[in-house]
Amino acid sequence: MKKRLLLFLCIFTLLLSTAAQAEDVTADVPAPAPSAEKADTLSPFARTRSYDGRFTDVDASAWYHDAVAALYEYGLTEGVSSSAYAPEGSVTIAELVTFAARLHALERGAAIPAAAAGEAWYQPYVRYLKAEKCLGDELDGHYPEAATRAQMAGVLASALSAECYDERNAEAVTVGYASHRRITDVDDYTPYQSDILRLYKWGIVGGVDEDGSFHPNDTLKRSELAALVVRMVEPSARLTLSWQSLSYRSAAGTTWGDLIAAPAEVSAAPAADDANAEARADPKDAPRRRRQHHSAIRPCADQRGGRKAHPRLYGRRQAPLRADVQLHLLPQLFLRQGAADLLLDSL
Repeated sequence: MKKRLLLFLCIFTLLLSTAAQAEDVTADVPAPAPSAEKADTLSPFARTRSYDGRFTDVDASAWYHDAVAALYEYGLTEGVSSSAYAPEGSVTIAELVTFAARLHALERGAAIPAAAAGEAWYQPYVRYLKAEKCLGDELDGHYPEAATRAQMAGVLASALSAECYDERNAEAVTVGYASHRRITDVDDYTPYQSDILRLYKWGIVGGVDEDGSFHPNDTLKRSELAALVVRMVEPSARLTLSWQSLSYRSAAGTTWGDLIAAPAEVSAAPAADDANAEARADPKDAPRRRRQHHSAIRPCADQRGGRKAHPRLYGRRQAPLRADVQLHLLPQLFLRQGAADLLLDSL
C-alpha cells in the first residue's frame, strides 16, 4: 500500500513539473501581430518639409492638390521644374521607376546616387531597383514611353515591403474577382495580373467604375499617380472596398418547377383510337403523315451552340410539349433557363 501511495505521489509531482514547464514555454510565444486598425496608424514615412505652393499648375481647389503637396513634403517629387508638376501629363515608365525607387529607398533609409555624366537621368533609379531585385529587364528600352496602368501595378507593387500593407480588401477582391463580377477586364493573360490584384487588396486602387474595372492598357496622368503613391505612403488614405454587398442567387429550397418554366399548355398524349382515326379515314395518306410526324420530333442542331435540340423548342414550330417528352428535354431546358449558373453560384 505504501509503495502504491509513493508511486502515486511521484506521478503527481511529475505532472505538476510538466505543467509548469508548459507555462514557461507559452510565456515565450510572441504577442500576436497588431490588427489592421492599429497597423493603419503606422507608417515608415514622415513629412520632412512643408509645401509652399510652388507648383503653379496645381490649383488649390483641384482634387489632386493635397496628394501633390504630400508627395513634395515626403520628398518624393521635385516636379518637372521648380514651379511646375504637370498634373495632366502622362506618366512615363521612367517616372514610375523613379517613384518606386524613391519609395523603396525612403523606407530603408538608403541613398540613390545621381546620374553620371552622359547618362539618362533615370538610370540610377533603374540600377537601384534591379540591384534590390525589384525590377527585371522586361522594360529595358521602353523607359521614355508612356506607362500603362498594368505596368504601373507591376512597378509599384514591389516598391515597399509587405509589412507596409494590410490586406483590408482581401475577401472582397477574392470573391468579386472569382465570381467574375468585379475587375472583369483583368484575366490570366493580363500583364502583371497578380500585382494588379495585390493593389486592390491593399486599397491602393479601387477601379475606375462601380464594377471595379482596372483598364490595364490605359495610360495614367501624373495627378492620378500622385494619389496612388500617397495611398502607399499613408495607410489612412487607402481605400476600403464595399464589394462584400454582392448579391448572390441561391438554389436553396428551389424545386424543378422553379428552375424550369412549364409551358402554358401541356397536351396529353393522343389516345390510340384518336391517333388512328385519320389513318382509317384515308389509309393511303397515313404513311405520309407518319413521316411528317417523325420528322417534326427528330432532333436538329441548335445554330447557336451546335447542340442537338428539339425543333419544338428551338425550331419554327412552337407547339406545346407533351408531358411524355418533357422529361427527355429536361437537361436542355435546364441549360436554356440558366439554371446551371444558378446552382454554381450557390456552391
